[in-house]
Amino acid sequence: MNNEQLFQGVAIFYPTADERKAGVKPEVVVPITEILSISEDGAKTKIARAIPEVFEDRLSQITIKIRPF
Repeated sequence: MNNEQLFQGVAIFYPTADERKAGVKPEVVVPITEILSISEDGAKTKIARAIPEVFEDRLSQITIKIRPF
């Protein structure tokens, strides 16, 4: 029996207060994606792997949201 579940996930970049003052806005860096995974943690890992390298040094400013489908 296959234990995989369907999840939806997204990754959002949130600028720091200084960046906001400079006009930087929050940005979706990984659009809503459907993921098959056996756990929510596995789904988060798959979304994290899809984050563009441009944000590699700013991972602390990225939030990953996951929900069961």
